[in-house]
Order: sequence, then C-alpha cells, then structure tokens
Amino acid sequence: MQQDNSSASDNGYKLIWSDEFDGLSPDPLSWRVETHPAGWMEGDKQEFTDTPYHVYVENGMLIIKPSKIISSDGSVKYTSGRITTYGLRTFKYGKFEASIKM
Repeated sequence: MQQDNSSASDNGYKLIWSDEFDGLSPDPLSWRVETHPAGWMEGDKQEFTDTPYHVYVENGMLIIKPSKIISSDGSVKYTSGRITTYGLRTFKYGKFEASIKM
C-alpha cells in the first residue's frame, strides 16, 4: 500500500492510495472480505465465503478463486470470495485503474 498526496498524476489528479498486494492476503486495513449466501444478489448461484482458499495474494497479485462443488447426489454448489473497501476507503473523485485477468 502506498500513499502519496504530493505528486501530481494524469490530468491533475493526485495518487492518494494504491495497493500493490505485497503480503500473503489483502491488507485488512484496506479490504474487507464479505460473506453472503447463494441467491443474495439477483438470484446468483454462488455463495461468498471467507475461506482463505477463495481470496489470497500470490506474487503481488490479488487472487479471487471460485469453486464448483458437485455433491454425491449430483447437486452443484458454487463458492467464491468477495472483497470490498466499503467502510474502509472513501473517495469522492478520482481516477481508478486496475489490471485484471479473467
């Protein structure tokens, strides 16, 4: 995590926060893991858990890893991780960038 209020960046915006994910898990001062049951948002089929298997940091990258679980009766369950900065980081204006691979 880096804070820099003094250097100007693109179009006059200043970098006020960044996260380089240099630990083993997301920084709990910046990121909160959310848990929700399946169907919580618009009937989605996945359950969001706080299992470290689903949300972790590896080689400076945040990994959010979903799972498909097939039970002995043939039913399928999906689990994944979900993180947010809500309540921990607040921004009114700014430029947001992310490098994402799916």
